Amino acid sequence: RRDKETVRFGVTFFILTLLPTLPFHFAGQPYADRYSYLPMAGLLFVLAAWLRNGHHVPEHSAQIRLAIRAGVLVVVAALLGLKTQALCRNWRDSVSLWTHVLRYDPQSSLAYLNRSQALIDDNQLDRALADLNRAKPLDPKNPKIYLNRGVIHFMKGDYDGAAAEFTRSVEVFPSFAAGYFNRGLTWGRLKRFPKAIEDFSATISVQPGFTPAYYYRGLAYKETGRTDLARADFRTAYRLGPSEALRKEIEGLAGTKVP
Repeated sequence: RRDKETVRFGVTFFILTLLPTLPFHFAGQPYADRYSYLPMAGLLFVLAAWLRNGHHVPEHSAQIRLAIRAGVLVVVAALLGLKTQALCRNWRDSVSLWTHVLRYDPQSSLAYLNRSQALIDDNQLDRALADLNRAKPLDPKNPKIYLNRGVIHFMKGDYDGAAAEFTRSVEVFPSFAAGYFNRGLTWGRLKRFPKAIEDFSATISVQPGFTPAYYYRGLAYKETGRTDLARADFRTAYRLGPSEALRKEIEGLAGTKVP
């Protein structure tokens, strides 16, 4: 009560800097501890004021009170430091992190899915597939599960199996651009270019600014002899994201230098 302005400022600072991260309008991840790092400065400001508050008591008593409060804060900080050190072992890599999550929540489809992605990145495909097999019955409508399963089949050279998984991903979520795109890549690997063109077109209809879809559709058009359409797609892709590969494709089809 004696320090209303201090408390009001600290709490207001906390709320205003936290607001942009709240799920009312924040797309994607609705919350995370890291969003509170800056807002916590407001509460720490109030805590610091409380720590120094002693001007209404004799100087000797104020010094004793300050020492006690500081001692309490040092102990709390030390305990939190030890806890942080213990938790850091679980953050060594993504596999250890999601394995730790699954110890506490073995029915988390998200944890299995995310661990499978980390295992795919580490080329541990059989372990990744096992995680996806666990995730599938927990969340059968999640297209990312079938996407990752398709990626595993693709990496193993089972393109028919990959196409089937990517098909399932767009069946459960018809606006899933990644499913169409990866199935298009699979058709391309199987030399089924008309079907690849269909899927890359579907990708573009869902996500018009996705540069790789234009590039690979251009390659598919080129393979089927439709050079005008291929050149148009390469130019669109070059406009969205210039690259040396695109420049060479355009120059090869047009016979002129790209400005």
